[in-house]
Amino acid sequence: METTKGEVMNNALLNLLEKEKNKLAELLKTAQDQNEALITYNIPAIEKTTQMLSKLGREMKQLEEERIKLITNEIKCSKREAMFAKLSEILKEEDYGDEAKRIKNELKELIEKFTSLNSLNKLLANKAYGALSEILNSLSNGEQSMCNVKV
Repeated sequence: METTKGEVMNNALLNLLEKEKNKLAELLKTAQDQNEALITYNIPAIEKTTQMLSKLGREMKQLEEERIKLITNEIKCSKREAMFAKLSEILKEEDYGDEAKRIKNELKELIEKFTSLNSLNKLLANKAYGALSEILNSLSNGEQSMCNVKV
């Protein structure tokens, strides 16, 4: 049985979505590591995880751009339309329904976990910043000197 151009595009799209899912899982794991570092005030680990999150974010953006480009080229639509296109409309349900549904559910779950954890990490980082500011304020006498030493 020959594969059609649409099936090739669907396979390529599923492969890209799988890569995005794996990258999102890496993002979640790194955010969990960052959470632990924030809770324990492990500054080197916070720096390392922050850098890793930035790197993974750039890689995720690149995968997203590849997906959008694939959709735009194959179904001849604008970039904006490709960004908001529903995957269930693009992937032929009779051929890829179960696999597409599985990837969609896994992506949804990862995104929810990452969003929740990222919000918590922001809260922890802001609390740590506030605590550090209070410590610095209590050590200085308001004249930018710290413990009687000009800063």
